[in-house]
Amino acid sequence: MNVFAEYSAFFAVPFLAEALDASLYVINTGYNNWFESATNVKGIYCGDHTEKINNDSITIVGYGALTKIKERIQKHQFERVNFIASDTFFCKNYKWCNMFIKENNIHFYAMPDLEKFCLIGYKPIYQYVILNTKLTFPKSSKLLVTHSPGRKYKSNLKGSNEIKKIVFDLQKKYDFDFKLLSGVSMDDVIREKSKSHIFIDQLVYKNTNIDQSYWGGKIKYDGGLGKSGLEAMALDTCVITSGIVPDTKPYFDSPPITWTSYQTFYEDLEELILNEGRRNNQIQSQNEWVKNVITNKQFYKEYLM
Repeated sequence: MNVFAEYSAFFAVPFLAEALDASLYVINTGYNNWFESATNVKGIYCGDHTEKINNDSITIVGYGALTKIKERIQKHQFERVNFIASDTFFCKNYKWCNMFIKENNIHFYAMPDLEKFCLIGYKPIYQYVILNTKLTFPKSSKLLVTHSPGRKYKSNLKGSNEIKKIVFDLQKKYDFDFKLLSGVSMDDVIREKSKSHIFIDQLVYKNTNIDQSYWGGKIKYDGGLGKSGLEAMALDTCVITSGIVPDTKPYFDSPPITWTSYQTFYEDLEELILNEGRRNNQIQSQNEWVKNVITNKQFYKEYLM
């Protein structure tokens, strides 16, 4: 099996390759911060030299990688081809991607938050997660809420501006700490998530302040559970995000987190702040889901191979 992507950051492909015992090929080597943690991966920086990839089965992650190797796919040079939709470029080019996938009998997987961009049958998938447990800390003695706006913070793609306003309003009523994880290292993000009690992933669903042109503008993106929220789940942190509960059955259960919308976010977050019992029950459910899905190497082997 081969795993092929444009950047190592897409779907954390070094971890996926390690789970599949696969060779890893990456087009752009500019953002390979995940390679150091995935110590057992057979990483090969191939640049644009896709001819180096052998004729075995291949899992392609992201639109960029799909376009780079499309000629070999059309020539039926691989025993099996999987494609995982996980990036904005897929959303902006969803019509072509869906058509190409169908015409070439590609096995189609997609992050559940991208369902609206999938015009043909697909299987839901969340990324495989490996975290450095040496970076984790005990929970803060005071209730701590965190949010990571991502590298494109100023664009408000995750609804971070609205999240801050609502959290600050709640801080006027309740005594808790809030940390915005922006402009810090990946290690620092993991440390702070591990110390926090509640992690806010996104506030996109029904939020009219989001610039939809980033996603292509043709289909409205509703948000969901992304990489940052998955990491928080694996760190025993209660996760809340906006979006519609994904239909992931019969493949696996939907993530047992708090699903919200722009209209209900204040009340939903307030409930998590006030109700420690609810937080603890959710974390127990999250832990079981994490063990069965996103940290389960055997699950990914069977699911993709």
